[in-house]
Formats: sequence, structure tokens, C-alpha cells
Amino acid sequence: DGTWPEFVKGEAVRLPASTSNPFVASSAPGQPYHERKGVPLFGALVEGGDVHVTIIDRSGKRAGTQTIKPDGSKRFTAGMATDGCFAVLNGAVEGRTYLCEGWATAASVALSTGRPAVFCLSSGNLPKVAVILAEIRPDADLFVAADNDDAGIKAAKQTGLQWKAPSRA
Repeated sequence: DGTWPEFVKGEAVRLPASTSNPFVASSAPGQPYHERKGVPLFGALVEGGDVHVTIIDRSGKRAGTQTIKPDGSKRFTAGMATDGCFAVLNGAVEGRTYLCEGWATAASVALSTGRPAVFCLSSGNLPKVAVILAEIRPDADLFVAADNDDAGIKAAKQTGLQWKAPSRA
């Protein structure tokens, strides 16, 4: 169910976007998370207001799912191993590809750049995913779109890749 096998073959895959307007964020109670954040689904599914993101491992096998509730609370499939797992949004890992901690950040980056973005699950997992993708896709131009907090900046620096974080207001 993941899209990694297509990436391994080097085929660009454009995943379907949300049917809602991805450019308008709102805060309506009970509204699906992606609509509140103003981003398309990029292959995630919505069921009963919950967003379900398929997570894959380095071999492309489905590792599980992250479920994001309308209130923003998140949980992974019970017992799912997360080390080195990720989800790829908006096409194959080739050319400039952005690595992000969170799913909404990856969706925002993919939307704004038109480039692939990788949801790395957490700051601690981001450096692990960077190593895996560098091994599997050595020609990809990996770049970290870091969260602007201590954990995000530390993780970005640990990758050894170029990175940028939003400025602090």
C-alpha cells in the first residue's frame, strides 16, 4: 500500500490531493486535520474525520499507519516499529527532496515547492531516514525543512545535510 516500490523503480508518482480547497486553513471543530492545516492529502485517507497516513519501511513494506484526529492528536498503529520508517508525499525521492518531522509540515513543503517531501515521523527519526534515503537514492538532493525548536534544529544538524528552519517570531 505504500508507494516506495514505485520510487525504487524511479517512477515519479503524483498522489491525489484533497478534494477540499488546500489553500484555506480553518479551525472548525471536528474538521479533518488536513483541512484545518490547509494542505492536500497527498495520498493519505480520511475516514470519519481522521486522517490516516500510510507509513513504510526502507524496503517499501507497509509498517503501519499514523492516525491524526481532528484535534491534532496523533497515534501510530499499536506495536508499529517506527525506527527508519517514513512516508513520501508528492512523487519520487529524486532531485530536490525535503525531509520533515511532521506530516503537515511535509504536506506544506510539498505544496509550496511542488517537490517531494518525506514525513520522517519525529525529530529523532529524521537523521535515521536521512541515512536510509542517502543509501537508497544517492542521486537525490536531500534537504531538511526543520522545525524551529531545539529538537528540530538538533536533528537537522545531525543529518549533515543542508537545512533551513522558519525564523522565530
